[in-house]
Amino acid sequence: MFEIKVSNKSKKFVQKQDAPTRKRIKNALLQLAEDPYYRKENDIKKMKEYNDIFKLRVSDIRMIYKVELKFRS
Repeated sequence: MFEIKVSNKSKKFVQKQDAPTRKRIKNALLQLAEDPYYRKENDIKKMKEYNDIFKLRVSDIRMIYKVELKFRS
């Protein structure tokens, strides 16, 4: 299991979304906590410019995240 840290700005953004969108984002984050490199929906892409930064598409929302193996629990 990986630890997920969400910025305050991102938290505020999620709070402004409607309930179904918030649920999709929450489910995506839970899946990332289990495996940040793969999702069944295959909507994770590695950022070409960076080694450990990825983007995840949830509906029309793009989530950018970094994998730091030292935080794995």
